[in-house]
Formats: sequence, C-alpha cells, structure tokens
Amino acid sequence: MKNDEVLKYSAYLPPNKRKILYVDTEQSKYHCHKVMERILRLAGLPTDKDRDDFVFIVLREQTPDKRKQIIGYMLENMPDVGLLIIDGIRDLMYDINSPSESTDLINLLMRWSSGYNLHIHTVLHLNKGDDNARGHIGTELNNKAETVLTHIRQQEELCMLDNDEAGRKAVEAIRQEYKWRVRDASHLYSGHNDLNDYLRSLKVKQSQDLTVTDKPQPEQDNRQNPGEKRKRGLRM
Repeated sequence: MKNDEVLKYSAYLPPNKRKILYVDTEQSKYHCHKVMERILRLAGLPTDKDRDDFVFIVLREQTPDKRKQIIGYMLENMPDVGLLIIDGIRDLMYDINSPSESTDLINLLMRWSSGYNLHIHTVLHLNKGDDNARGHIGTELNNKAETVLTHIRQQEELCMLDNDEAGRKAVEAIRQEYKWRVRDASHLYSGHNDLNDYLRSLKVKQSQDLTVTDKPQPEQDNRQNPGEKRKRGLRM
C-alpha cells in the first residue's frame, strides 16, 4: 500500500501488482478488524476509509481444504495481487507433523507464487521450548523460504493505573490494542487510589515502625542473687 519501508520491512511492488491479500485463519472478525486498523496506522494511512489495494478476509470458521479453495479462487480472480499474507499457515493443513501434508502445502504455495507472480508471506508460531518453527511444516518452510523473520514474544507488561473505573477502562482499551502483552496489576495496591498512594502508605508505616524500634529498652539485670546457685552448662 505504501510501497515503502514500515518497521524495517521493505516492499516495492510493480504498478500492476500493488494489491495485498491478507488471510487470517485464527482470530475473530473483531480482532481482525483491529489488526487491519493497526496495519493502516503503521503505514500512515487513514483507518476510516476502504482501500481497493488491501483485501482482508477471515477464514476462521472454514476447514483447511475450504480455506485453500477460497484463497485459490481469490488469486485466480484478482490478477493484481502482488503480496499474499497467510496469518496462520498451520490452519491450511490437518496435521502439522505430517510429511505428506507439508510437502503438498509447500508445493501449493510454490504454484501460487510462480503461477500468479506474487510474493507469499506466511506466519507460523514457534515451539514453546525453543525458537524453531512448529511441526514438519515449519521445517519445510524454513528450507524453502527466501527469508525467515523471527519475532520473539515480549514479556507481559503490567499496567498500574488508578484503582477506579477510569483506570480499569484505560487498561481494557490498552489490552484490546496489544492483547496478551498487557495485564492489570492494580490488585497489587488494592485499597489505595493508585500506586503512589500505596507507596506513600508504606513509607508512613516504615517511619512508624522505626519510631517504635528506636525507643530505649529497659536493661536486664543479669546479676546473680545472693544464695542462688549458678547453673551449670557444657562449654563446647
């Protein structure tokens, strides 16, 4: 759409192949709409206008075979597509560890790429225990891909906003934008207006504890009373 660099990712498509087909196989229509808006914002484009060069389709409810049929049909009827993005390549197959399914899917992608003269960008999650792409399809994609981009998931971000309705609404708005990366941490200072209020209360409590500790303690009289026998003990 911008035909320029966005987030250090460059794409320069010829004038007759400027259309982008984005296929999402996992998310709901609501979250797909949020993704589409985020893409437009990153490209510096308005989010309240339809674009002829950006087609976004949601195939969450379809079977793997039906998804492939729909994508093939759209490519056949949209010759000006220069970039196909499949967010959830795993959902175009039944078993990600099947060598035969993986080979068939890779061959289909290569036929689409050469037959329609376009670039294909696929998205596949990494294994939880390492940074390798999931399943046999991940191995095949790494072997056939021109470029492999790895995105390492960031740690959760804690939101410590005001402990009121406005703070909760702000956290929810941030969570809708960034999803898993945001967690409401206001429970850590429950009973206080905000984090600063909680920290001030801790400071006051520490000051009170120090005041009590600093009071002089009465000395203990360890002198032996007359006639009292000294207790025996073992010296080690």
